[in-house]
Amino acid sequence: MYGGSPYSALSLLAGISPGSIPIDGKQTPFLIPHFTTKTLFYHDKASTVRHSPPSEQLARNFLTTWSDAYANPVYPTRAFSEYKNVRARIYVETRQDNHNIIIGNSTLTPTQIKSGRLDFLTSLSSTNTEVVYLGELADNDSEQKNKRLDFFEQNGFADAAKHYRSRLYPGTADLDLAKDYYKLLTTWAQLSAEGKSAWLKGANGDANIARQHYDLSIARRASADYRNSLVEDALRKATKPDVYALPTAVAYPDAWQAYVDYRMKANPTPPDWFAAEFLQPLGFDKRVVIIEQ
Repeated sequence: MYGGSPYSALSLLAGISPGSIPIDGKQTPFLIPHFTTKTLFYHDKASTVRHSPPSEQLARNFLTTWSDAYANPVYPTRAFSEYKNVRARIYVETRQDNHNIIIGNSTLTPTQIKSGRLDFLTSLSSTNTEVVYLGELADNDSEQKNKRLDFFEQNGFADAAKHYRSRLYPGTADLDLAKDYYKLLTTWAQLSAEGKSAWLKGANGDANIARQHYDLSIARRASADYRNSLVEDALRKATKPDVYALPTAVAYPDAWQAYVDYRMKANPTPPDWFAAEFLQPLGFDKRVVIIEQ
């Protein structure tokens, strides 16, 4: 269970490997889904709350979009010998300056974690789940640089780099696609003085930088809203979303895995606050798994 649009949920799940088990020559998912019978709710383009009955088919379409393994049969009962060595993995990066957590293509603040945004991950807390720390995700929005983006660009993953850049720093073409969503957002000129104050504080009072950061944030939001519309349409039609609509880690799994392998080789040490602010709230501090490289 996760509160958010299909695209935002996929952006988070992009950093989680569900694990799989070979059965009858096919990779069947290790993580077993449980389908809700509760009424779902969502916000339409005008931010009006709408209600929808649960749909197992939509849920299955979503799972298949996340991992191809869910296109194969799922077996809820299996022998211990089959799954004892299987691992689900949660790949985590951090930002030291503000204690943000990055999973896949999603960034979560300490406040969001405390409020329960990631509580659904507690269902994965078992000896078959590993939290893998990938290190600090250094970025510089002013120069449009990012450690993950640099890796894609410098290691032959040009398509993944282009895709990831369009998500991080939407260009004119991206905003043209998302124009119907962009015009619904509040511009800097329309923002209240109180609304501007938080951005000015983050920019140490520099109005130009504050506006640049705000403009980038709404560009990203409009682009994400447009991509979400593509994902929703594909889920309804039970088709694979266009690559443009997917989070980069899902759209280009080979590039993502290469990045994961590269970061793991560096064997980064988590910051001091990582256990108290991330592992403990989710129950992942109860055990330590030694990974043999």
